Amino acid sequence: LSLFLPLSCCLSLYLYLPHLSPSLPALSRFHQDPEAQVVPVGGASRFECQIDGVPTPRITWEKDQEPIPSQPRFISLPNGVLQILGAVREDGGAYRCVASNYARKRFSQDAILTVTTGPGPAQSEVVIVAPPQNATVVQGRPAVMECMAQGGQPKPLVSWSRQGKTLSQSLPSGAAV
Repeated sequence: LSLFLPLSCCLSLYLYLPHLSPSLPALSRFHQDPEAQVVPVGGASRFECQIDGVPTPRITWEKDQEPIPSQPRFISLPNGVLQILGAVREDGGAYRCVASNYARKRFSQDAILTVTTGPGPAQSEVVIVAPPQNATVVQGRPAVMECMAQGGQPKPLVSWSRQGKTLSQSLPSGAAV
């Protein structure tokens, strides 16, 4: 009889204090699917997907329904962005975002990457393709800031500073961790 007492005690507390109930695992539908891209050989491409979940879903990327190659040119950021640098013809194909957590696994819509062989449009000016965005994070957790630039000769170099001090933890693509 005493074995059942703690269970009934905890159950009654749970019923009377619903605001203390734990969140159930869940995974929403995609808020943003990646979009088709056309880039010249040597160009850069950027795909993005957005989805919510509890716990926070792990985001990975596939090309033609296979995991993307493990190469430094393919940069998968934790915020759901895939950057492909120095595109080659073989990079062309169907890309999709895969989000998974304890609740389930979801696949985004496919986005076709087309890599063209002709010379791309002449771009003498540097263009910021993905500017930094404001972010709110839980204290002690990492934040990902992204700034992707294209054009110009030589290729642009992205550097980061905070309150006037240079930050050193940045990726070749311009993302900062």
